[in-house]
Amino acid sequence: MQLNENLAKSESRISKLNSIVAQKARQLVIAAFNEGIYIVIVQGLRTMDEQAALYAQGRTTAGSIVTNARAGYSYHNYGLALDFALLADDGYNVLWTVNDKWRRVGAIGKSLGFVWGGDWTVQKEGIVDFPHFEMCFGLSINDLVKGAKLPELEEDDDMNKVLEYEDWAWTELDCYLGDAYNDGTLEDWKWVQSVRDKTLTYKDLLLLKVLIDERRRKIA
Repeated sequence: MQLNENLAKSESRISKLNSIVAQKARQLVIAAFNEGIYIVIVQGLRTMDEQAALYAQGRTTAGSIVTNARAGYSYHNYGLALDFALLADDGYNVLWTVNDKWRRVGAIGKSLGFVWGGDWTVQKEGIVDFPHFEMCFGLSINDLVKGAKLPELEEDDDMNKVLEYEDWAWTELDCYLGDAYNDGTLEDWKWVQSVRDKTLTYKDLLLLKVLIDERRRKIA
């Protein structure tokens, strides 16, 4: 699996996070990839209705209890938390077994400023949550409930930022889009040129990945 493919699998969820958290989440995916670990963000921003439904599970609806947080009392509700899982080498199957790779991702996340749920204890936090990362900027849930202002990146839209890739990753992406252009899946050369000029943005990459995957799916 190529780096751009790995990133694209999570971008729709990452893009809805707080802009600073989103930037760190992308760095997490890239750093893990660089160590040969594929991850996918499976949960990011969670609406109040989604949180209420999740809290009801195992209480007033079927299923097991999976959260102790009511609507408004999860960092997910404010775009400050995400959950990840490992991806198998095929890039498709999600792996939930907590192993050395999983713990390494936990360490990478902490180095980026995240709090990792894998460090929690039942005695203190009430749960050990291996997939969970959060970045709360020193704000408590009560602060957020009361409307505390969250810090954001200076950019108006983090999705419009140029990809923060190393040269080898730009080369990889050049091959990916070049192949798509050569086989007719991608019709406009400007996208390949934007990679060679190193001006492609996160938003461009997400849209192109969706476009290419959908066209190839229809052909298959």
